[in-house]
Amino acid sequence: MAAAARMKPFRIIKKGTKSVVRSRGGNKILSQADIITALSELSKKQTLTNIKDPQGRFAISKQMSFKSDGEHIQRNYVLDIKDKNGKIKKYFIKEEKLVPGLEKESIIPSYTWEDSITEAKALNVVSDYLKQHASANIATVTLKFAFQDKEKNTSVICYNYQYGHHPKTLLQKGQIKIKEYTDISRRLRILEDKVNDYLKQNSERYGLSPETRITDIDVDNAFYDPKTKKIRLFNPILIK
Repeated sequence: MAAAARMKPFRIIKKGTKSVVRSRGGNKILSQADIITALSELSKKQTLTNIKDPQGRFAISKQMSFKSDGEHIQRNYVLDIKDKNGKIKKYFIKEEKLVPGLEKESIIPSYTWEDSITEAKALNVVSDYLKQHASANIATVTLKFAFQDKEKNTSVICYNYQYGHHPKTLLQKGQIKIKEYTDISRRLRILEDKVNDYLKQNSERYGLSPETRITDIDVDNAFYDPKTKKIRLFNPILIK
């Protein structure tokens, strides 16, 4: 298939208990030790909410913290990086880790819906499909990197920061009507069905079983631009 040949390769780099998926831009972030150290400090210290680089190169703020399934805590961060021209580039980081004090032996060895590597796999499938169907006016939010350490029960994924609002927020603010909201939901349901048809036909190419499905392509995991009518997706879930 000609379109598939032009798609960027998707690689999972594994070393022991650690797995990483990254883009070229993601490499630039991961290679900056000061940023990774600051992110680790924010993760470890519950009362610490932000870190600013003394030299003004970057800043990280902790956005929220909650238990996703009773066994793991999910935290969100916003990372600002200043480039050589003084322009700020923003990134969204989602972290999931084991609840402190919970015994590892009581936890299922792999994550379910919040595993960053699995999420990256799902994003890759959805992105590949959408590259072949640009007329849908739907895209994924750009993934920068995904990292998972099963020994430490930690999972981190980084996206480009997406400006905009969820369809439900736009509806509540009166910026779109219920008819448009319903149409967005319909478009996403249709897309999920088509993506799963595509995955079933191409499961071997992605190293997945034919029974694997992608779910959660819906209004809760999308941004919408009322002017362009474009939808941007994030956080798809890969299930077997």
